[in-house]
Amino acid sequence: MIEQIRLGMKMVRYAPGRRTMAAFTAFFFGLGILWFFLDGVTNRMGGLYLGTCGLYIVQLVMGISASSLVQASPRKKQMQTLIPVLVELPCCFAVSGVAFLLHLILIRWGKQTYEEAAGALMLMGLFQMLMMVYLGFAYKNFLLSIFLFFVAFGSLYPFIVSGGSLPQMMDWLGTIPLWGILGINAAQLLLGGLLQYLLSLAVYRLPLSKNAMGVFLRKYM
Repeated sequence: MIEQIRLGMKMVRYAPGRRTMAAFTAFFFGLGILWFFLDGVTNRMGGLYLGTCGLYIVQLVMGISASSLVQASPRKKQMQTLIPVLVELPCCFAVSGVAFLLHLILIRWGKQTYEEAAGALMLMGLFQMLMMVYLGFAYKNFLLSIFLFFVAFGSLYPFIVSGGSLPQMMDWLGTIPLWGILGINAAQLLLGGLLQYLLSLAVYRLPLSKNAMGVFLRKYM
C-alpha cells in the first residue's frame, strides 16, 4: 500500500494541469479558512470549502492515467481504482484536521457551541463521503454522476443553512467528546474511500469520459 501511495504521489508531479489544480486547492483552502471566521452559515460553508481540498489530487491521478504510457502499463487498473483513493485519503485527513483545529478556536472564542462544532464536522465528513462516491464513477460517466451529486447535495443543504446538524441530534452530539467526533469523521472518510474504490472497480472497463477530464487533458485521450 505504501508503494502505491509513493507511486501515485510521484506520478502527480508529472500530471498535466498540476499547476492549475494546485491553484484551485490553494484558493479553496484559503477561502475555507477565511469563511470559517465569518458569522452565520459561512462558518459551516468554510468546512465544505476545506472539504474539497483533498479531492483535487484525484483529477491529477486520473489525468496521468489517460496517457498512452499508463494505458499500456500493467498498473493501469491500479491508477484508475486504488491509487486515486490512496493519495486522496491522506489529503482528506489533513484538511479534516485543519477544520478540527479551527472549530476548537471558534469554541474557545465563544463563536460556536460544542454541539454546533460537532455537527459541522460530521456534515463536512458527509460531504467528503459524497464527493468520494461521486469521484468513484465521475471519470467514466460524467453527466450521470453530476446529476446524482447535486440531488444528494440538495438533501444536505437544509442542514448547512440550519446549523450543520439535525436539531434532534444536538443532545446526542453533546455526549460525545470532540475527539470522538474526529474519530467519526475519520470513519466517514475511510467508508467514503472504500465506496469510491468499489465503484471505480465496477466501472473500470468503461472508457474515460472526455467531459470529466477537463479541456487541458483531452488532448491526451
